[in-house]
Amino acid sequence: MRQYIYFTFVFCFILSCTSPQPEILQLGQAIELKAQEYEHEIIMSNPLGIEMIDNNLFIFQSTGEDAALIMNTNNGSIIDSWGIRGNGPGEFMYPLEWGINRKEKMIYLYNLNRFQLRQYKYNSQELTLLKETSFKGLQSSVREATILENGNIIASVIYGNEKPLLLLSSQLDSLNNFGELPDNEHKSTDLRTYSSILSSYKNIFIQTMCDLGYLACYEQKEDNTILKKWEYYLEKPLYKGSELNRTLLKRGFIDVKMTPNYIFCVYSGQKWDLTGISDQPKNILVFNHKGKLLNNFHLDRAIGKIAVSEDEKIIFAVSIEPDIDIVRYDIADRL
Repeated sequence: MRQYIYFTFVFCFILSCTSPQPEILQLGQAIELKAQEYEHEIIMSNPLGIEMIDNNLFIFQSTGEDAALIMNTNNGSIIDSWGIRGNGPGEFMYPLEWGINRKEKMIYLYNLNRFQLRQYKYNSQELTLLKETSFKGLQSSVREATILENGNIIASVIYGNEKPLLLLSSQLDSLNNFGELPDNEHKSTDLRTYSSILSSYKNIFIQTMCDLGYLACYEQKEDNTILKKWEYYLEKPLYKGSELNRTLLKRGFIDVKMTPNYIFCVYSGQKWDLTGISDQPKNILVFNHKGKLLNNFHLDRAIGKIAVSEDEKIIFAVSIEPDIDIVRYDIADRL
């Protein structure tokens, strides 16, 4: 009997030692960054996203008559608008940017309310519709996504699968469901608390979770297999049933942009605040593609979505305080 108890204890001890534990990333000393404000004040609500196109900033709106405002990044003035907000043909209620191909001068916008992906050719301030594709029979609900160089799409699953990421073809057909939850014991097909923001460069892409400080970098191979290159936790996952426990965890990532050399992650790291803005992010974490943390920028104000100049020297950000506005951070001598 004693021998049985002894071997049981040893077996359990070995299991506890070999169970994978999340690697908690230490951010280290933050570098302070001060925003450069524009003289022109923009009247807008908190946008769904922003993106640089030919030195102009497209501001995709969730309210108002226009689907997007177009800002001159040199002086901050609104020089034009694009698209119509609405539920009719060619209109947008919630235009979500899924990616941009600068070589081919194309941008992909997902029309959330009509479950359609629209592909546009862009020329400075003009977007011309090339193609519109609708989901057909997809069992999963998706929201955020990113377009790879090969034309495939990586989407964040909201509902309908036990894995948080989905590989789609350019025709929106499901090719592969992958990705790991922080703990496989908490599997669920309701993945709203595991939703992610995504960005890509060529066929490499980054996943950042909204409700948890977790990010992972992947690469899609030619046979549609997915290789995880690296991952980090910024805190230990905690649960309430099958969901992440928002009352105990810190808020995660609000946005991410992957550029030819860097990954810019907008990180909150604050306890959830449903009544104010104290949980809005004031940090931008910068990694290289190999997963090395290069900088932890602490900002002088809370921000939302970001865009990065093509030369990777300026970060454009939606300022949340004191009012909704666009500001810029010069990082030319910081990287």
